[in-house]
Amino acid sequence: MACPNCGESTDKQVSPKEKVKHTPEEEADEVVVREANEDLAVLQKTRVECPSCGHKEAAYWFEQTRSADEAPTRFYRCMKCRQTWREYS
Repeated sequence: MACPNCGESTDKQVSPKEKVKHTPEEEADEVVVREANEDLAVLQKTRVECPSCGHKEAAYWFEQTRSADEAPTRFYRCMKCRQTWREYS
């Protein structure tokens, strides 16, 4: 598996249900794998309406998906249906 941004690769086997994230600023320059069904209990929660089911609570996290001089992207995951969507800052 290789990072689409910098080309760094890893021998780790990743299932199709896992998301791969690589951030070059990490100390070890390692590839981080975030599972699609990640435990939502460890993430911050906020009141926002899910576009899929209308539930009013979601977990959220930030990722730097564009260049470093641009704002990070906020991702939400519905606490009820687990639908994931993004909001650009």
